[in-house]
Parts: sequence; structure tokens; C-alpha cells
Amino acid sequence: MSDKLKDLMDLAKLVPKQEKKKRPDNEAEKFIKHFNVQKGEELVPAYVIYDKYKSWKKGNAMDMKWFFKHFIKIFERVKKEGSSFYKLDPKGFDLREENVWRARRHIRREYEKIYGNKEATKEKSK
Repeated sequence: MSDKLKDLMDLAKLVPKQEKKKRPDNEAEKFIKHFNVQKGEELVPAYVIYDKYKSWKKGNAMDMKWFFKHFIKIFERVKKEGSSFYKLDPKGFDLREENVWRARRHIRREYEKIYGNKEATKEKSK
């Protein structure tokens, strides 16, 4: 081995190793921890979950698509009648009919922002 290569290798050994940075919690994880969301057998509509998340963030929420991209890694999703539901313990979610419909209206607006009115209209007709 050449002297220059040996010197470079010795020099590299002197450089302190950088610690791996801990990945910061994503928004879905923060929401789950804050509200102590637990797995369960009850089907909680995705729009109720996202509506609660959005009201908790007070206008500083990540969009629906990215929120559920992380949420689905933790909880089981069930598709039913064209909608997404998650198997959760329902405590902490207001599943009264009036709240479910209000949340559904809000998520439809969010869906229209992401995909445009054409796609939202298509979904309404299903």
C-alpha cells in the first residue's frame, strides 16, 4: 500500500463518526401519540380521523393524502362501499351521525382541492 493511501486511511480513522439522526415523528405519529389512538375492531371512517387531525392542527395540517400514507403503516385499512375505514378503538372519536356527516363534507372539500371538481363529482355519483 502506498504511503499516501495509508496516510489517508489513518486520517479517516481520526474523523469522529457522525451519529445517526433520529427520524423526527411524522404528523400521523404525532396525532396518534397525542390522542392515544389504539387498534381495535370498530371501523372508524377515514374522514372522521382526518377531520379530527385537521381541527387539532388548526390550519397547519398536512394534506390528507400524505397523512394517510403514514397512518396506514400503523393501522389496518378496510375499504367498504367506496370509503376507507380504519380498525380502531373508537374512544376519542365522535361517531355521532351529525359529526360523521360534517366530517364527510369537510373531507369532500379536501378531496376536491387535491383532485379537482371533476373527480369529486365522479365520486359523488357512485
